Amino acid sequence: MLTPERYRGFAILPAGLGGGILLDRLGMPAGLFLGCMIASGIFRMLTRENIACTGTYHHIGQVMIGFFIGNSFRLEIFESLRLALLPILAQIVILLATGFVLGLLLARWTVLDRGTSLLSSMPGGLPVMIGLATDLRHDAGIVAVIHFFRVTVIVFTMPLLLPLLSGMGGVVVHETEVLREMGWYTLVALLLIGLGSYLITRKIDFPGGAMLIPLLITGTVNLIFYEFGEMDVRFKEAAIILLSVSIGAQMTLKTVRTLKQVFLPAVLIIVILVLMGLLLGLMLYLTTPLDLLTALLSSMPGGAASISAIAGDLGADLRVVASIHLIRLMFLSLLMPPLFYLIKRYRLERMRE
Repeated sequence: MLTPERYRGFAILPAGLGGGILLDRLGMPAGLFLGCMIASGIFRMLTRENIACTGTYHHIGQVMIGFFIGNSFRLEIFESLRLALLPILAQIVILLATGFVLGLLLARWTVLDRGTSLLSSMPGGLPVMIGLATDLRHDAGIVAVIHFFRVTVIVFTMPLLLPLLSGMGGVVVHETEVLREMGWYTLVALLLIGLGSYLITRKIDFPGGAMLIPLLITGTVNLIFYEFGEMDVRFKEAAIILLSVSIGAQMTLKTVRTLKQVFLPAVLIIVILVLMGLLLGLMLYLTTPLDLLTALLSSMPGGAASISAIAGDLGADLRVVASIHLIRLMFLSLLMPPLFYLIKRYRLERMRE
């Protein structure tokens, strides 16, 4: 049944697409992503009622971008990751430690509890950190607002840095191997894998699983068993539209009012994390074979799906970017629940004393 919430959920897609097409035609780097996000955000703020389907859009978009990245995997990508393994691990540890310290400071500077502050400051993706906040029973609204603005800052900042990067020699054209055209049987097989991945990740709520599982399946099959062939670029564009619209749909008047409560500390934390990402990206570039733009995007404290979606358009190697973000995401997913358990236990012991 087409309820008003679903009607608005369907309407936000063409609204976002219109903005994406406009910025893309104007030649802005990552214009499709930015335009869809801005236009859908405006649509959401003008709509005071609930909008359905946006969570489904994000889930499907993650599955699709995971497919696209997995299908582009080649053996040489693992050689690049192997050569850069130690700097990548060091970068992940530094980013997580920075996020932890900033979370403690946010709890001291504001009325937010320590758990909400830590989740707001950690360099993870928007849906993952909201999911963890909900599971751990902290304020998911505050977490969503701070992460949304951080992703927005990153997505807007990186295209503006392109002229500077080209002057530093940081923009590299990544040559793609010419592959055979994907046949109908292969396309049907991929769609079946996609449907299976979607259903699995709907049942098993693993942080980042919606992107990770299809990426692993298609990447493994493509490398070892059967080469799928070249995927139509419109597949990736559809994933970008779904992801960017779902992110823009997070922007409501309520989130703006919520942000006012912690505005200055939150802005300071976002700026520090982004600057730290730029610094670590520069270090990754100087110590590994990665080009500058790939190293910078790999180091940004944003969501794996969002950053990967714009990486290819900006000229970075989206396979490396996605891999590093997913490694960091897995670290976060394993680290946060036991960390919060220890914090809770420590607080209970203090209260007994």
